[in-house]
Amino acid sequence: MGGGLSATSLGFHKLYGVKMKSNICIISLILIIYSSSFSQELFKQNNMSVGGNFSYSSKASEDVSDNLNILNLTPQFDYFIIDNLSIGLIVNIESTNREKFFDSNLGFGPNLRYYFQVENLYPFAGASFIYSNHKYGYDETTQYDVTETQFVLSAGIEILLSGTVTFEPILSYKFVNEKYDESLNNEFQHFEFWNGKTEISSNIFEIGFGLKYFF
Repeated sequence: MGGGLSATSLGFHKLYGVKMKSNICIISLILIIYSSSFSQELFKQNNMSVGGNFSYSSKASEDVSDNLNILNLTPQFDYFIIDNLSIGLIVNIESTNREKFFDSNLGFGPNLRYYFQVENLYPFAGASFIYSNHKYGYDETTQYDVTETQFVLSAGIEILLSGTVTFEPILSYKFVNEKYDESLNNEFQHFEFWNGKTEISSNIFEIGFGLKYFF
């Protein structure tokens, strides 16, 4: 009698376990389908997004003998002019250092981005142009004007965290042109990295991570 009850109980638990697994699979499938269809709505015409990225990079220049270490914060706002294509404004907040010198940079410019759909993933490609006029120096009293332009190519992917929030890994490649105050020649000529040029071109590869909110 006891063995029969155990077999019945075991069979019930197996049946219950199968039903639970089936229910979990069905619920997961519904959530995936819902998430996919809902996330597609994020990139529709007239939608908007706000967010930002944090990144680290090293600037290699063809005209200077060493590299700069760069921390970058880029808030941005975007508006979808058509499905999957957005235009917007990007702000570039940048802090760099080389030996005892510092450079704080605040720039802004237009941003263009196009989203693709690959199954349930949402990769994107983009381009932006950033202009800034900032100070370069080694203390608060010795600073020089620098005019900088950046042309930026980027690619990444949106990973859905909730209905309207995404996590955004992004890779960027920057073409940077800097024009320095001519008085820098006199100030920096005894430093090994300085070559006397007041216009410097640099290429920057950047890895960043950020968050976006769509509405």
